[in-house]
Amino acid sequence: MQRFMLVLAVSSIAAALPAQGCNGNGFATLGFGPAALSQNLEVSLSTPGGGAFFWYVDVAPGMLTIPGIGNVCLGITPGLLSFIDTPSTGLFIPGTGTLPLSLPLPGIPAMAGFTLYSQLIAVNAAAPGGIALSNPASVQLAMPDSYNYALSTMADWRGLHTATNLVDARYVFITGGGSGALLAPTPVASTSMYDHYTRTFQAGPPLAASRVLHSATRLLDGRILIAGGLDGAAILNWTDGEVYDPATNTFTPVANQMAGPRAAHTATLLNDGRVLLTGGNTEFSILSAGNFIAVFSTAINTTEIYNPVTNTFTPGPIMISKRLGHEAVKLSNGNVLVVGGINGGINLGVTALPTFTNTTQIFNPITNTFTSSGNIASSRLKPYLQLLPSGNVLMAGGAAGTFITSTATTEIRNASTGAWSAGQLMPVGSVLGGAVRRPNGSLLIGGGGQGTLANFTAGAQVIQYTEGIGWSALNNLPATRMNNSVNLMPDGTYLLAGGIDAATFTYNNALIWTP
Repeated sequence: MQRFMLVLAVSSIAAALPAQGCNGNGFATLGFGPAALSQNLEVSLSTPGGGAFFWYVDVAPGMLTIPGIGNVCLGITPGLLSFIDTPSTGLFIPGTGTLPLSLPLPGIPAMAGFTLYSQLIAVNAAAPGGIALSNPASVQLAMPDSYNYALSTMADWRGLHTATNLVDARYVFITGGGSGALLAPTPVASTSMYDHYTRTFQAGPPLAASRVLHSATRLLDGRILIAGGLDGAAILNWTDGEVYDPATNTFTPVANQMAGPRAAHTATLLNDGRVLLTGGNTEFSILSAGNFIAVFSTAINTTEIYNPVTNTFTPGPIMISKRLGHEAVKLSNGNVLVVGGINGGINLGVTALPTFTNTTQIFNPITNTFTSSGNIASSRLKPYLQLLPSGNVLMAGGAAGTFITSTATTEIRNASTGAWSAGQLMPVGSVLGGAVRRPNGSLLIGGGGQGTLANFTAGAQVIQYTEGIGWSALNNLPATRMNNSVNLMPDGTYLLAGGIDAATFTYNNALIWTP
């Protein structure tokens, strides 16, 4: 504690320079890898030009404002420790600006879940008062391939929500969703912000309306476009959009409406900053028990393009086929591949049968046109679609067939020829799991359902596809979960938030997976 205060006391106030905060905008950077017990913790200490440093850890986060310098984001508890510093070790951050460290962690399972909060303080003449404060970062010890729970829960129970990393990837913004199954949702208008430093959730500003099966797209400037979706009262779809600004923590409505309502659509950020929205449907009413003809038959082939400069929607080109519950992925050349989905239904009175489209098509943002790109062997609802490092595309799982049943089949699109071919079977059929691209290009799927559309049952499986290796199974979740989200965090761990269990009970908690 005395050394900590001494470091700050030696500085002089430099009011001309901006004060350093707790959101990664300081003159130093602290980075961690996953804190897996029995493995090495990879650490990066950085400040431009290098120099002497003090790396502090504490047992609690906090906020201490040092006038003219910035904010120390530690609790300054009796447990505060100068973990590694120049006076004790003789180590300096080199002139290259980065000191990498690899610290062995003990293999003691009882330490799992223990969390430490950390910040780097370095001597840097360019920083306010000559003191550089880093972003705050925390480590939560865990056994390899295991789960800890976030340290607080969301205010609302939610599945079928959206979860979007901010530019400062420490934060994940979660919107809408709610309780209930896929075909009987009860949406909410609330939002939650997850902070990976504190491992907690805080309530965000409410959406303009309750939404589920909507889209959320992070724009190039860091704002987030929320579009369409299903409401929580009349079970009608929205034609509007709203934009969240993290800088002000507020929503602003899009200046105009889409040409028509849509939910269960796709939204893809184009290289020029616009957003392409495709397909979806316009109604989610159920004619009778087990008859979803209104859901199937209101699939649409229209598209919209959102322009962040004008804050407006403009109708885009018509797709070759109607699509509901399809997927889209941006290719290496900036074009957008659209795959799968339901394009209608047959009403049999007591029930309805879906019809699928097996066409695929590519949107070219330069020519503003769609072109056909061959057919897949088995169309499906909500497949996992992943651009692989080679430029090929993986389509996996989802639900297919007359009864819309979860499938383990996969297909691969060849980047050179555009042709699709059968791929390796998944370890288990899966639909509506949380999916995310890992830094090495692998596809990670956490949770997901099995069964038929009217009765998808959540599972606990976690699987991964790596190009050139294939599918592998990881440790199961502590409990079954589907309709959840998965987000990559800055330390290489993953946040699995919300969803429902096998009994359709909705979660308000989140897991943190340590690889």
